[in-house]
Amino acid sequence: MLIDPLAIQFSPKRGYTTVPGDQLSVIEAWKVLLTSVGWTLLASPKAVAFVSYPLGLPVFIGTPGGGSHVVGCGPFITIGSLSFSLIGPGDTPAANTGCVFVQIGTSSLGTALNLASAITDSSDFNATAVFVSGSLYRIDLEAKTGGPAGNAINVIGDGRFGIGSGRTSGGGYKLESGDGASVYQCQLTYENNAFGNLLFAFTLNNSPAQYALQQAGDSISGPSVADYTIVANRHSFGLFHDPDSVSGAPYRACSLFAMAPFIPGPGDPTIADGEVFPVTSYAVFILGPGSFRNSCVWTGGQGVTTCLDSYAFSYSNAGGWPRLMAIRSAGAPLLTPAARGLVTGALVMMGKNVDSGAALIGKMWDCAVIHDNVGASIIQGQRFIPLSGQASAGGSLGVTLMMCVPPPAKKKTGIVSTVNSPPGKTSVFNGGGDDFSGLSAGDPITINGVPCVVDSVTDALALIISSAPFGSNLTSVSYTVP
Repeated sequence: MLIDPLAIQFSPKRGYTTVPGDQLSVIEAWKVLLTSVGWTLLASPKAVAFVSYPLGLPVFIGTPGGGSHVVGCGPFITIGSLSFSLIGPGDTPAANTGCVFVQIGTSSLGTALNLASAITDSSDFNATAVFVSGSLYRIDLEAKTGGPAGNAINVIGDGRFGIGSGRTSGGGYKLESGDGASVYQCQLTYENNAFGNLLFAFTLNNSPAQYALQQAGDSISGPSVADYTIVANRHSFGLFHDPDSVSGAPYRACSLFAMAPFIPGPGDPTIADGEVFPVTSYAVFILGPGSFRNSCVWTGGQGVTTCLDSYAFSYSNAGGWPRLMAIRSAGAPLLTPAARGLVTGALVMMGKNVDSGAALIGKMWDCAVIHDNVGASIIQGQRFIPLSGQASAGGSLGVTLMMCVPPPAKKKTGIVSTVNSPPGKTSVFNGGGDDFSGLSAGDPITINGVPCVVDSVTDALALIISSAPFGSNLTSVSYTVP
């Protein structure tokens, strides 16, 4: 055997959290958790939208008014709750309308430029006026800050001149996995997608793979996804919400797992001489929705992607279907003399077909196989939760794939205030309730409902978080740990 099958391959740090299923909570928590265990933030894409004007924009022709003509709010563009209304030169805007009034230009481009300037000055979006061709103009919107905060905001044209693109989309984060295994990237953004608004765009060995998951409130398939459990280490991450599959809901999408397994190589001090993998230098696999929660041979659901020293292959077996290697005990659990399921490390294989021979690729980080159907367990003094499993029936072996997660942190609650400094970070000051004693860099903390991660702890009443997620300083808001 090339790697000790009984040994669990632990990574330096693991993360685990459960968050509400809306796009803002999921994308922020995903970024915070993964960067806290060794992933690198590569980019923060900004949310975008547009309004198109196929026949141009209104143009002022005539003599400017003398101020006696009072104009009410007639929304020409609406961005969320903020409306922009056109007004002629010399006219007087009505008071207390809540609208931003914009002067009509003497050309379509002039009106578009005035609108773009007003939107940039008055909203959370930068706007650009674009002449496309002929009579077609467009106003492009881009959030002023990256990340998911600018997503899912309705952009509406007046319906007569302008046609809005709908909800803003594209905001999120792009991360890269840590070294020590095959490195890959994943970008998570919110997109207006009929099959799920949470879009995971992977880059594996310079080739792409994409998956979409539902967010809370999406009535795509089955019950709403109220929350997501997220697990991660520097080489893998998973999101899931149960039930993973629902009868009559074939397009349900609420589970995803990606892993770059441990591959022993020449010179590895933990491996005996000659017990190495000389053939595979790059290996990553992704388990799509519906493919892995109830099986340990991963072929079905909404696609499995494998990447072995070549391009990524999705929705096919060209890259070899991944599956666990377990000790054969068909139809019955394999127990120790103490009547407990036998535990081994999680060796992963890949083979062309479900019933064909398979090549041993490596070992899944922080994972163990229990040869029985079990729930959360303590193994070697560490907490493990079920990631995948299959029932013991007929010729199928009953096993559970477990993943190690951190121990439950002491629950802390209280009141804090924040200051947006130093640059790119946020200082947090305790204002009551539990203090910050016992916290350290990398620990999760939720402030005013936003998942964050501790950058450093100054003392029991002050700390710094490693991002600046709040647009302004906050006073007397709630915090919780974890």
